Amino acid sequence: HPHGHVTDTAPGKQAMSIRQPVGVAGIIVPWNSPAYLCIRALAPALAAGCTTVVKMPGQAARTAALMSEILAFVPELPKGAVNVVIESGAEVASLLVDSPDVPVISYTGSTRTGRIIGQNAAARFKRVGLELGGKT
Repeated sequence: HPHGHVTDTAPGKQAMSIRQPVGVAGIIVPWNSPAYLCIRALAPALAAGCTTVVKMPGQAARTAALMSEILAFVPELPKGAVNVVIESGAEVASLLVDSPDVPVISYTGSTRTGRIIGQNAAARFKRVGLELGGKT
């Protein structure tokens, strides 16, 4: 029996909303404030039941390693729910945005790069969250 939220839509009619994870969330994190900006995107994705791939910049390699170590000790977090990739370039970000297996993208960074990510994600009908600023 499915569990969900039931709403009366008309006399004698009801609709049921069932919350389900949408799949893999690609999280692209900038070099500045990487721990905070990562957790800010990671927490809602995990709370929604999504598996995540976090692309951390090379400048934040130590932060990425520490976060991976800490998250490994969270008993409620299934193994493989958070996958961290460290890269200084844009190859991993492009793979996340282009992959049909990643329906959600979260990006924090420059307006110029965000525009490209937003256009590519929209062309694939992905859910996308952009926090833009800094250099254009």
